[in-house]
Amino acid sequence: MAGYTRQSSLVDGDVITALLFNNEYNQLLAAFNNVTGHKHDGTAAEGPVIGLIGDAGLTTPLNKILVDTSNDHLEFYVDVASTSTEQFRVQDGAIVPSVDNDIDLGTSILEFKDAYFDGTVNLDALVIGTSTAITSIDTDLTSVSASDDTLASAKAIKTYVDNVATSSDLDFQADTGGALSVDLDSQTFTLTGGTGIDTVGSGQTVTFNIDSTVATLTGTQILTNKTLTTPVISSIINTGTLTLPTSTDTLVGRATTDTLTNKTFNANGTGNSITNLEVADFASGVLDTDLTTVSASDDTLASAKSIKTYVDAQDANIASDTLTFTNKTFDANGTGNSITNLEVADLAAGVLDTDLTSVSATDNTLASAKAIKTYVDSAVATANELSELTDVNITTPADGSVLFYDTATSKWIDNVVSGDITIADTGVAAISSGVIVNADINASAAIDATKIAGGTVDNTEFGYLNGVTSSIQTQLTSLDTLKAPLASPTFTGTVSAPTPTAGDSSTKVATTAFVTNAVALENELSEMNDVAITSVADADFLVYDSVSTKWENQAISGAITINNTGVSTLSSGVDATKIANGSVDNTEFQYLDGVTSSIQTQINSKQATIDASNRLSADLIHDGSVDNTEFGYLNGVTSAIQTQIDARASNGFAIAMAIAL
Repeated sequence: MAGYTRQSSLVDGDVITALLFNNEYNQLLAAFNNVTGHKHDGTAAEGPVIGLIGDAGLTTPLNKILVDTSNDHLEFYVDVASTSTEQFRVQDGAIVPSVDNDIDLGTSILEFKDAYFDGTVNLDALVIGTSTAITSIDTDLTSVSASDDTLASAKAIKTYVDNVATSSDLDFQADTGGALSVDLDSQTFTLTGGTGIDTVGSGQTVTFNIDSTVATLTGTQILTNKTLTTPVISSIINTGTLTLPTSTDTLVGRATTDTLTNKTFNANGTGNSITNLEVADFASGVLDTDLTTVSASDDTLASAKSIKTYVDAQDANIASDTLTFTNKTFDANGTGNSITNLEVADLAAGVLDTDLTSVSATDNTLASAKAIKTYVDSAVATANELSELTDVNITTPADGSVLFYDTATSKWIDNVVSGDITIADTGVAAISSGVIVNADINASAAIDATKIAGGTVDNTEFGYLNGVTSSIQTQLTSLDTLKAPLASPTFTGTVSAPTPTAGDSSTKVATTAFVTNAVALENELSEMNDVAITSVADADFLVYDSVSTKWENQAISGAITINNTGVSTLSSGVDATKIANGSVDNTEFQYLDGVTSSIQTQINSKQATIDASNRLSADLIHDGSVDNTEFGYLNGVTSAIQTQIDARASNGFAIAMAIAL
């Protein structure tokens, strides 16, 4: 022990005194002193360096710090779901998590204060306060993220702004000349006046002024040789001459009532409107007051009364009328819509398929119940016997024949089980006479249920037969009467029949395409719903498993084997507990190996008596490790040797052992 120096070396016969024990105890106390005791610094006197710090009192701590000398790591582990899981390690120049993207530095509640880095900090995202996480720095602003999750560098901002300012122009367009532009970086936008218009610039303002040659709205000018086209003149001072066009013979006054002849009034013209029209203002025949018969052209208007009268009459007839719709689509699934009382006669010609031997290439017909039954019965009739399956080769089956898998032909073939056992057509297996007699197996060496048939039924499952009072299959079959009949079911309402996907076992209506595909997938034993064949081997046979309710392939093994021709062979190595009364096990039975004559005779021939003249050698007692000399040491002992030894050194011996350890 590090820090401990042994004080005494005892040999047999030495007297153990209190001083010897006190010296040893003092050394032990000094070694474990919390100030001067051994320090585990790696020296011989102080003990090895501690390479593991973990949960106190546990031989296999879950929370621990481990010094990994081979990799130069300091590894930190914590208990995760009762498993010691490494979180991170300290190695040369790095603190490394054990799993990528798993360890957090602080929490949303318990945060570190300040962080100082002299180098590069690599992040997947940066969240400042409660803002959106920043995932990258944009160095090119010609295209940016659609979310506020990036920051732009100063260089990227300057480059983008410079490019925008340099490449920007001012688009404008005058009354003529088309679309024009001015490059704001290199060109000057100039505004000039035209006829009668001058421009004046000052600061950032350009003012347009008309000169004295232009007549203003509020000014007073004398017009010479001017033509006014459709002018509005509020008043005329009769001091001159007003000449009207020669085709005009009447002036319309604004405040007078006049009758216009052959005039067209554009009601939609800018600023125009017609108001206060009354029914009496319509021309004769324009207002239609009876909608039972109307004009063949859109040249009349219906009065409100005539519309109400006509709609009320039509609405009253809808509930009782028989209506024929032409080129109309009725959404049966629309809100509040439904179709009821459809009958076969209501289907369009060609929709009802009554012969499924040939059908439409698209899902545009419905099969009648009779057609489905006829087609399915016909299809099943060609694949409803084992001999019709493609992976079965039945020649001339005899009574009690069994199907075996033959790897040479990759088919199931029929053979009669023969040899050491036979199997009747009732499924009862019998061991041939003379192979195993009744005395070989008895009640005290009860046969384990897994030794029966394929071995898939254990003792617990076999016990379930207790209490069964009649045929299990008959009872199960009687339950079928509780189900709805599968033959000729009666459909009500609207029947739709899209082709289900292959393998669909729901209650959907099977189309002819689905049935054809399904029949094609059920022409081998492995495709039967109640058969489960896995990793088939030569001479496998089918056994019914009541747990999975399927016929499963199994190889006959154990006490009996059967090849693919049906020949059975009793295996060697019968369990010894199956012999006689079953009290001799296999290990005890092996003791017979090497016996050359009657065991009882040999025992009887051994020394019959032990006396003073026929003494027994001590090495023949127990395991033979005590010879005659050692045995003689017992002479003179008056009580239990161990008790005497314990009484002399009960405490001293225990302390000496502790020191030695």
